[in-house]
Amino acid sequence: MKYDHILSVKTVIAGITFITVILIYFGNFNIGLGLALALDCSKAKVDAEKIICKEKALLEKDEQLNIAWTKLIAIQMPQELLSNFKVKQKIWIKESRDKCKDKTCLMNKMDEQIVLFKTWEQMAQHKLTLESKKIIGVQESDSKEIKTIEVKDVEQFIKSIASNRVLKLTGKEYDIETAVTKLRADGFKSRNIYFGNDYSIKNGNELIIHDIDNLTIEGVPLNNNNNANNKVELYVSDKYSDVLKINKSKNIVIKNIKAGHHTTPGHCEGSVIQIESSKNIVLDNVYLYGSGTYGLMIEGVDDLTVKDSVIRECTYGGINVSTSNNLKFIRTKFFNNKKFSIINLSEVKDASFEDCEFADNISKEKDHFFEIRDCKNISVKGGLFTRNISSSDISKTPNVKFEEVKFINNTNSTPLKYILAP
Repeated sequence: MKYDHILSVKTVIAGITFITVILIYFGNFNIGLGLALALDCSKAKVDAEKIICKEKALLEKDEQLNIAWTKLIAIQMPQELLSNFKVKQKIWIKESRDKCKDKTCLMNKMDEQIVLFKTWEQMAQHKLTLESKKIIGVQESDSKEIKTIEVKDVEQFIKSIASNRVLKLTGKEYDIETAVTKLRADGFKSRNIYFGNDYSIKNGNELIIHDIDNLTIEGVPLNNNNNANNKVELYVSDKYSDVLKINKSKNIVIKNIKAGHHTTPGHCEGSVIQIESSKNIVLDNVYLYGSGTYGLMIEGVDDLTVKDSVIRECTYGGINVSTSNNLKFIRTKFFNNKKFSIINLSEVKDASFEDCEFADNISKEKDHFFEIRDCKNISVKGGLFTRNISSSDISKTPNVKFEEVKFINNTNSTPLKYILAP
Protein backbone atom coordinates (compact mmCIF):
# COMPACT_ATOMS: atom_id res chain seq x y z
CA MET A 1 0.00 0.00 0.00
CA LYS A 2 2.26 2.78 -1.28
CA TYR A 3 0.16 5.66 -2.61
CA ASP A 4 1.07 8.92 -0.86
CA HIS A 5 3.55 7.00 1.26
CA ILE A 6 6.65 6.22 -0.81
CA LEU A 7 8.28 6.71 -4.22
CA SER A 8 10.02 3.86 -6.04
CA VAL A 9 13.70 4.28 -6.93
CA LYS A 10 12.76 4.33 -10.61
CA THR A 11 10.23 7.14 -10.05
CA VAL A 12 12.71 9.20 -8.01
CA ILE A 13 15.41 8.90 -10.68
CA ALA A 14 12.92 9.77 -13.43
CA GLY A 15 11.70 12.74 -11.38
CA ILE A 16 15.22 14.05 -10.74
CA THR A 17 16.06 13.74 -14.44
CA PHE A 18 12.92 15.58 -15.48
CA ILE A 19 13.44 18.35 -12.90
CA THR A 20 16.97 18.86 -14.22
CA VAL A 21 15.62 19.32 -17.73
CA ILE A 22 12.97 21.76 -16.49
CA LEU A 23 15.61 23.81 -14.63
CA ILE A 24 17.83 24.00 -17.71
CA TYR A 25 15.07 25.19 -20.02
CA PHE A 26 12.76 27.13 -17.78
CA GLY A 27 14.67 28.09 -14.66
CA ASN A 28 13.88 27.31 -11.08
CA PHE A 29 10.48 25.55 -11.30
CA ASN A 30 9.69 24.59 -7.70
CA ILE A 31 8.31 21.06 -7.35
CA GLY A 32 8.05 19.16 -4.09
CA LEU A 33 8.06 15.38 -4.30
CA GLY A 34 8.61 14.38 -0.69
CA LEU A 35 6.22 11.67 0.46
CA ALA A 36 5.73 9.77 3.68
CA LEU A 37 6.82 6.20 4.34
CA ALA A 38 4.93 3.17 3.00
CA LEU A 39 2.48 1.30 5.17
CA ASP A 40 3.72 -2.09 6.34
CA CYS A 41 0.84 -4.61 6.44
CA SER A 42 2.38 -6.18 9.54
CA LYS A 43 1.83 -2.83 11.28
CA ALA A 44 -1.66 -2.13 9.94
CA LYS A 45 -3.69 -0.33 12.62
CA VAL A 46 -7.13 0.70 11.39
CA ASP A 47 -9.72 -1.88 10.33
CA ALA A 48 -9.64 -0.81 6.68
CA GLU A 49 -5.89 -1.46 6.43
CA LYS A 50 -6.28 -4.87 8.05
CA ILE A 51 -9.06 -5.85 5.62
CA ILE A 52 -6.97 -4.77 2.63
CA CYS A 53 -3.97 -6.74 3.83
CA LYS A 54 -6.07 -9.92 4.17
CA GLU A 55 -7.86 -9.76 0.80
CA LYS A 56 -5.99 -10.60 -2.41
CA ALA A 57 -8.43 -8.65 -4.59
CA LEU A 58 -8.09 -5.56 -2.40
CA LEU A 59 -4.30 -5.78 -2.44
CA GLU A 60 -4.42 -5.92 -6.24
CA LYS A 61 -6.77 -2.94 -6.33
CA ASP A 62 -4.51 -1.09 -3.90
CA GLU A 63 -1.60 -1.70 -6.27
CA GLN A 64 -3.62 -0.26 -9.16
CA LEU A 65 -4.34 2.78 -7.03
CA ASN A 66 -0.66 3.11 -6.21
CA ILE A 67 0.29 2.94 -9.91
CA ALA A 68 -2.25 5.65 -10.73
CA TRP A 69 -1.00 7.84 -7.87
CA THR A 70 2.65 7.36 -8.86
CA LYS A 71 1.80 8.33 -12.44
CA LEU A 72 0.03 11.45 -11.20
CA ILE A 73 2.78 12.75 -8.93
CA ALA A 74 5.45 12.03 -11.56
CA ILE A 75 3.98 14.89 -13.60
CA GLN A 76 6.05 18.02 -13.11
CA MET A 77 3.55 20.56 -11.79
CA PRO A 78 3.52 23.70 -9.65
CA GLN A 79 4.21 23.02 -5.97
CA GLU A 80 0.84 24.49 -4.97
CA LEU A 81 -1.08 22.01 -7.13
CA LEU A 82 0.97 19.01 -5.99
CA SER A 83 0.49 19.98 -2.35
CA ASN A 84 -3.24 20.29 -2.94
CA PHE A 85 -3.42 16.79 -4.39
CA LYS A 86 -1.45 15.36 -1.46
CA VAL A 87 -3.68 17.03 1.11
CA LYS A 88 -6.82 15.74 -0.66
CA GLN A 89 -5.36 12.25 -0.82
CA LYS A 90 -4.59 12.21 2.89
CA ILE A 91 -8.12 13.41 3.63
CA TRP A 92 -9.50 10.62 1.42
CA ILE A 93 -7.48 8.01 3.31
CA LYS A 94 -8.74 9.23 6.68
CA GLU A 95 -12.30 10.31 5.89
CA SER A 96 -13.28 7.87 3.15
CA ARG A 97 -11.12 4.74 2.89
CA ASP A 98 -10.51 4.24 6.61
CA LYS A 99 -14.24 4.47 7.39
CA CYS A 100 -14.97 1.35 5.33
CA LYS A 101 -15.79 -1.78 7.32
CA ASP A 102 -15.96 -4.37 4.54
CA LYS A 103 -14.47 -5.47 1.21
CA THR A 104 -17.26 -4.03 -0.97
CA CYS A 105 -16.95 -0.55 0.51
CA LEU A 106 -13.17 -0.54 0.09
CA MET A 107 -13.38 -1.78 -3.50
CA ASN A 108 -15.90 0.96 -4.35
CA LYS A 109 -13.84 3.70 -2.71
CA MET A 110 -10.61 2.66 -4.45
CA ASP A 111 -12.32 2.40 -7.84
CA GLU A 112 -13.71 5.90 -7.40
CA GLN A 113 -10.30 7.24 -6.42
CA ILE A 114 -8.60 5.70 -9.47
CA VAL A 115 -11.10 7.50 -11.70
CA LEU A 116 -10.49 10.73 -9.76
CA PHE A 117 -6.72 10.39 -10.22
CA LYS A 118 -7.24 10.48 -14.00
CA THR A 119 -9.07 13.78 -13.64
CA TRP A 120 -6.31 15.15 -11.42
CA GLU A 121 -3.76 14.00 -13.98
CA GLN A 122 -5.48 16.06 -16.67
CA MET A 123 -5.53 19.07 -14.34
CA ALA A 124 -1.82 18.66 -13.60
CA GLN A 125 -0.89 18.42 -17.27
CA HIS A 126 -2.93 21.50 -18.09
CA LYS A 127 -1.42 23.52 -15.24
CA LEU A 128 2.06 22.56 -16.44
CA THR A 129 1.17 23.75 -19.94
CA LEU A 130 0.00 27.12 -18.63
CA GLU A 131 3.02 27.53 -16.35
CA SER A 132 5.50 26.60 -19.09
CA LYS A 133 3.93 29.04 -21.56
CA LYS A 134 4.02 31.80 -18.93
CA ILE A 135 7.72 31.21 -18.21
CA ILE A 136 8.77 31.40 -21.87
CA GLY A 137 6.51 34.41 -22.59
CA VAL A 138 3.62 32.76 -24.45
CA GLN A 139 0.17 33.92 -23.36
CA GLU A 140 -2.67 31.43 -22.95
CA SER A 141 -5.76 32.96 -24.55
CA ASP A 142 -8.36 30.25 -23.99
CA SER A 143 -9.60 29.56 -20.48
CA LYS A 144 -10.00 25.88 -19.62
CA GLU A 145 -12.08 26.27 -16.48
CA ILE A 146 -14.84 23.73 -16.01
CA LYS A 147 -18.36 25.18 -16.34
CA THR A 148 -21.25 23.44 -14.56
CA ILE A 149 -24.71 23.85 -16.12
CA GLU A 150 -28.06 22.67 -14.77
CA VAL A 151 -29.97 21.26 -17.75
CA LYS A 152 -33.76 21.10 -17.40
CA ASP A 153 -34.87 20.04 -20.89
CA VAL A 154 -33.53 18.16 -23.90
CA GLU A 155 -32.97 21.17 -26.20
CA GLN A 156 -30.93 22.91 -23.52
CA PHE A 157 -29.00 19.66 -23.06
CA ILE A 158 -28.01 19.46 -26.73
CA LYS A 159 -27.19 23.17 -26.99
CA SER A 160 -25.00 22.97 -23.86
CA ILE A 161 -22.74 20.17 -25.11
CA ALA A 162 -19.15 21.44 -25.34
CA SER A 163 -15.68 20.78 -23.93
CA ASN A 164 -14.84 21.49 -20.27
CA ARG A 165 -18.40 21.22 -19.03
CA VAL A 166 -20.40 19.36 -16.42
CA LEU A 167 -24.04 19.02 -17.48
CA LYS A 168 -26.36 18.15 -14.61
CA LEU A 169 -29.64 16.82 -16.01
CA THR A 170 -32.51 17.65 -13.67
CA GLY A 171 -35.48 16.71 -15.87
CA LYS A 172 -37.15 13.29 -16.00
CA GLU A 173 -37.14 12.32 -19.70
CA TYR A 174 -35.08 13.65 -22.61
CA ASP A 175 -36.55 12.74 -26.01
CA ILE A 176 -33.39 13.04 -28.11
CA GLU A 177 -35.02 12.30 -31.48
CA THR A 178 -37.80 14.91 -31.20
CA ALA A 179 -35.35 17.60 -30.05
CA VAL A 180 -32.87 16.85 -32.83
CA THR A 181 -35.67 17.02 -35.42
CA LYS A 182 -36.69 20.46 -34.17
CA LEU A 183 -33.15 21.81 -33.86
CA ARG A 184 -32.34 20.65 -37.38
CA ALA A 185 -35.44 22.43 -38.70
CA ASP A 186 -34.41 25.57 -36.78
CA GLY A 187 -30.97 25.50 -38.41
CA PHE A 188 -29.04 24.89 -35.18
CA LYS A 189 -25.29 24.43 -35.74
CA SER A 190 -22.43 23.45 -33.41
CA ARG A 191 -18.86 22.37 -34.06
CA ASN A 192 -19.34 19.58 -31.52
CA ILE A 193 -22.72 18.26 -32.66
CA TYR A 194 -23.79 16.36 -35.76
CA PHE A 195 -27.26 15.08 -36.50
CA GLY A 196 -28.11 11.61 -37.76
CA ASN A 197 -29.01 12.37 -41.35
CA ASP A 198 -25.50 13.71 -41.88
CA TYR A 199 -24.45 10.06 -41.59
CA SER A 200 -27.30 8.70 -43.77
CA ILE A 201 -29.47 7.33 -40.99
CA LYS A 202 -32.56 5.93 -42.70
CA ASN A 203 -35.22 7.50 -40.47
CA GLY A 204 -35.40 10.07 -37.71
CA ASN A 205 -32.44 11.99 -36.34
CA GLU A 206 -29.45 10.81 -34.31
CA LEU A 207 -27.37 12.87 -31.88
CA ILE A 208 -23.61 12.56 -32.52
CA ILE A 209 -21.20 14.23 -30.08
CA HIS A 210 -17.92 15.00 -31.86
CA ASP A 211 -14.44 16.26 -30.90
CA ILE A 212 -15.14 16.93 -27.21
CA ASP A 213 -12.51 17.07 -24.45
CA ASN A 214 -13.63 16.86 -20.83
CA LEU A 215 -17.41 16.53 -20.64
CA THR A 216 -19.54 15.06 -17.85
CA ILE A 217 -23.19 14.20 -18.42
CA GLU A 218 -24.73 13.48 -15.02
CA GLY A 219 -28.31 12.71 -14.19
CA VAL A 220 -29.61 14.11 -10.92
CA PRO A 221 -31.67 11.27 -9.35
CA LEU A 222 -35.35 11.94 -8.88
CA ASN A 223 -36.59 11.98 -5.27
CA ASN A 224 -33.02 11.28 -4.08
CA ASN A 225 -33.54 7.66 -5.14
CA ASN A 226 -31.07 6.34 -7.70
CA ASN A 227 -32.76 3.10 -8.78
CA ALA A 228 -33.67 2.54 -12.45
CA ASN A 229 -37.16 4.04 -12.16
CA ASN A 230 -35.79 7.26 -10.73
CA LYS A 231 -32.93 7.83 -13.17
CA VAL A 232 -32.96 10.60 -15.73
CA GLU A 233 -33.79 8.95 -19.07
CA LEU A 234 -32.44 9.61 -22.58
CA TYR A 235 -34.39 7.88 -25.34
CA VAL A 236 -35.25 7.74 -29.06
CA SER A 237 -38.10 6.07 -30.92
CA ASP A 238 -36.36 5.62 -34.28
CA LYS A 239 -35.20 2.02 -34.53
CA TYR A 240 -32.26 2.95 -36.79
CA SER A 241 -30.71 5.49 -34.41
CA ASP A 242 -28.32 5.09 -31.53
CA VAL A 243 -29.61 6.87 -28.44
CA LEU A 244 -26.24 8.57 -28.04
CA LYS A 245 -23.14 8.45 -30.22
CA ILE A 246 -19.71 9.80 -29.23
CA ASN A 247 -16.98 10.25 -31.82
CA LYS A 248 -13.34 11.42 -31.64
CA SER A 249 -13.62 12.63 -28.06
CA LYS A 250 -11.76 12.14 -24.76
CA ASN A 251 -12.28 12.44 -21.03
CA ILE A 252 -16.02 11.78 -21.11
CA VAL A 253 -18.05 10.76 -18.05
CA ILE A 254 -21.69 9.61 -18.26
CA LYS A 255 -23.20 9.10 -14.82
CA ASN A 256 -26.59 8.22 -13.29
CA ILE A 257 -28.33 7.94 -16.67
CA LYS A 258 -30.95 5.55 -18.07
CA ALA A 259 -31.01 5.17 -21.87
CA GLY A 260 -32.82 3.09 -24.47
CA HIS A 261 -35.30 2.83 -27.35
CA HIS A 262 -39.05 3.42 -27.13
CA THR A 263 -40.02 1.03 -29.92
CA THR A 264 -41.20 -2.51 -30.50
CA PRO A 265 -38.84 -5.02 -28.84
CA GLY A 266 -36.70 -6.96 -31.29
CA HIS A 267 -36.94 -4.50 -34.20
CA CYS A 268 -34.08 -2.08 -33.49
CA GLU A 269 -31.07 -1.54 -35.73
CA GLY A 270 -29.38 1.06 -33.56
CA SER A 271 -27.44 0.48 -30.35
CA VAL A 272 -27.99 2.32 -27.08
CA ILE A 273 -24.60 4.04 -26.77
CA GLN A 274 -21.97 3.94 -29.50
CA ILE A 275 -18.44 5.26 -28.94
CA GLU A 276 -15.81 5.51 -31.69
CA SER A 277 -12.20 6.74 -31.89
CA SER A 278 -12.20 8.09 -28.34
CA LYS A 279 -10.15 7.91 -25.15
CA ASN A 280 -10.68 7.85 -21.39
CA ILE A 281 -14.41 7.16 -21.17
CA VAL A 282 -16.24 6.42 -17.89
CA LEU A 283 -19.80 5.11 -17.64
CA ASP A 284 -20.81 5.16 -14.00
CA ASN A 285 -24.15 3.85 -12.74
CA VAL A 286 -25.82 3.82 -16.16
CA TYR A 287 -28.83 1.66 -17.08
CA LEU A 288 -28.91 0.68 -20.77
CA TYR A 289 -31.94 -1.22 -21.99
CA GLY A 290 -33.12 -2.76 -25.28
CA SER A 291 -34.49 -3.21 -27.76
CA GLY A 292 -31.29 -1.66 -29.08
CA THR A 293 -28.99 -4.06 -30.95
CA TYR A 294 -26.28 -3.79 -28.26
CA GLY A 295 -26.08 -1.87 -25.03
CA LEU A 296 -22.62 -0.66 -26.04
CA MET A 297 -20.97 -0.53 -29.47
CA ILE A 298 -17.30 0.36 -29.03
CA GLU A 299 -14.69 0.84 -31.77
CA GLY A 300 -11.22 2.35 -31.52
CA VAL A 301 -11.48 3.31 -27.85
CA ASP A 302 -8.65 3.38 -25.29
CA ASP A 303 -9.32 3.38 -21.54
CA LEU A 304 -13.00 2.61 -21.03
CA THR A 305 -14.44 1.98 -17.56
CA VAL A 306 -18.02 0.81 -17.01
CA LYS A 307 -18.95 0.46 -13.35
CA ASP A 308 -22.03 -0.26 -11.25
CA SER A 309 -24.16 -0.38 -14.39
CA VAL A 310 -26.82 -2.53 -16.06
CA ILE A 311 -27.11 -3.69 -19.70
CA ARG A 312 -30.32 -5.60 -20.36
CA GLU A 313 -32.82 -6.83 -22.94
CA CYS A 314 -30.75 -5.87 -25.99
CA THR A 315 -31.63 -7.60 -29.25
CA TYR A 316 -28.22 -8.83 -30.47
CA GLY A 317 -26.13 -8.97 -27.29
CA GLY A 318 -24.69 -6.99 -24.40
CA ILE A 319 -21.58 -5.36 -25.87
CA ASN A 320 -19.76 -5.35 -29.21
CA VAL A 321 -16.17 -4.07 -29.00
CA SER A 322 -13.46 -3.86 -31.66
CA THR A 323 -9.89 -2.48 -31.96
CA SER A 324 -9.87 -1.14 -28.41
CA ASN A 325 -7.54 -1.30 -25.39
CA ASN A 326 -7.75 -1.25 -21.61
CA LEU A 327 -11.42 -1.89 -20.89
CA LYS A 328 -12.82 -2.47 -17.41
CA PHE A 329 -16.32 -3.59 -16.52
CA ILE A 330 -16.75 -3.41 -12.74
CA ARG A 331 -19.82 -4.65 -10.86
CA THR A 332 -21.86 -4.43 -14.06
CA LYS A 333 -24.94 -6.61 -14.69
CA PHE A 334 -25.86 -8.18 -18.04
CA PHE A 335 -29.49 -9.39 -17.97
CA ASN A 336 -31.84 -10.87 -20.60
CA ASN A 337 -29.74 -10.01 -23.65
CA LYS A 338 -30.17 -12.42 -26.55
CA LYS A 339 -29.70 -13.70 -30.09
CA PHE A 340 -25.95 -13.59 -30.78
CA SER A 341 -22.85 -13.58 -28.56
CA ILE A 342 -23.48 -11.63 -25.36
CA ILE A 343 -19.87 -10.40 -25.14
CA ASN A 344 -18.38 -9.83 -28.60
CA LEU A 345 -14.72 -8.76 -28.65
CA SER A 346 -12.52 -8.36 -31.73
CA GLU A 347 -8.90 -7.11 -31.68
CA VAL A 348 -9.19 -6.06 -28.06
CA LYS A 349 -6.25 -5.89 -25.65
CA ASP A 350 -6.59 -5.90 -21.86
CA ALA A 351 -10.27 -6.25 -21.02
CA SER A 352 -11.48 -7.32 -17.59
CA PHE A 353 -14.86 -8.08 -16.04
CA GLU A 354 -14.61 -7.67 -12.26
CA ASP A 355 -17.42 -8.85 -9.97
CA CYS A 356 -19.95 -8.69 -12.81
CA GLU A 357 -23.23 -10.64 -13.00
CA PHE A 358 -24.55 -12.39 -16.12
CA ALA A 359 -28.10 -13.74 -15.83
CA ASP A 360 -30.82 -15.04 -18.20
CA ASN A 361 -28.92 -14.20 -21.38
CA ILE A 362 -29.36 -16.32 -24.54
CA SER A 363 -26.83 -17.01 -27.31
CA LYS A 364 -28.53 -18.81 -30.20
CA GLU A 365 -27.32 -21.98 -31.88
CA LYS A 366 -23.65 -21.68 -32.92
CA ASP A 367 -22.95 -18.38 -31.16
CA HIS A 368 -20.76 -18.62 -28.05
CA PHE A 369 -21.49 -16.53 -24.97
CA PHE A 370 -18.05 -14.90 -25.39
CA GLU A 371 -16.97 -14.35 -29.00
CA ILE A 372 -13.23 -13.63 -28.81
CA ARG A 373 -11.27 -12.86 -31.99
CA ASP A 374 -7.61 -11.75 -32.07
CA CYS A 375 -7.68 -10.53 -28.46
CA LYS A 376 -5.11 -10.47 -25.65
CA ASN A 377 -5.50 -10.52 -21.87
CA ILE A 378 -9.23 -11.04 -21.46
CA SER A 379 -10.21 -11.91 -17.89
CA VAL A 380 -13.24 -12.45 -15.66
CA LYS A 381 -12.56 -12.01 -11.94
CA GLY A 382 -15.22 -12.86 -9.41
CA GLY A 383 -18.88 -12.47 -10.26
CA LEU A 384 -21.69 -14.83 -11.25
CA PHE A 385 -23.08 -16.56 -14.36
CA THR A 386 -26.56 -17.95 -13.80
CA ARG A 387 -29.44 -19.25 -15.96
CA ASN A 388 -27.66 -18.32 -19.19
CA ILE A 389 -28.18 -20.32 -22.39
CA SER A 390 -25.27 -20.81 -24.78
CA SER A 391 -24.08 -23.33 -27.34
CA SER A 392 -21.03 -24.21 -25.24
CA ASP A 393 -19.76 -24.30 -21.66
CA ILE A 394 -19.12 -20.67 -20.72
CA SER A 395 -16.52 -21.61 -18.10
CA LYS A 396 -14.37 -23.25 -20.79
CA THR A 397 -14.34 -20.34 -23.22
CA PRO A 398 -10.95 -20.25 -25.02
CA ASN A 399 -8.75 -17.19 -24.49
CA VAL A 400 -10.66 -16.00 -21.43
CA LYS A 401 -9.14 -16.35 -17.96
CA PHE A 402 -11.70 -17.02 -15.22
CA GLU A 403 -10.78 -16.45 -11.57
CA GLU A 404 -13.08 -17.15 -8.59
CA VAL A 405 -16.22 -17.04 -10.75
CA LYS A 406 -19.50 -18.81 -9.83
CA PHE A 407 -21.43 -20.72 -12.52
CA ILE A 408 -24.97 -21.75 -11.49
CA ASN A 409 -27.71 -23.39 -13.60
CA ASN A 410 -26.38 -22.41 -17.02
CA THR A 411 -27.45 -24.41 -20.12
CA ASN A 412 -24.75 -25.44 -22.58
CA SER A 413 -26.90 -26.15 -25.64
CA THR A 414 -29.54 -23.90 -27.19
CA PRO A 415 -33.09 -25.34 -27.19
CA LEU A 416 -34.89 -25.41 -30.54
CA LYS A 417 -37.48 -22.82 -29.44
CA TYR A 418 -34.72 -20.18 -29.08
CA ILE A 419 -33.12 -21.07 -32.43
CA LEU A 420 -36.45 -20.60 -34.24
CA ALA A 421 -37.46 -17.46 -32.34
CA PRO A 422 -37.24 -14.15 -34.26
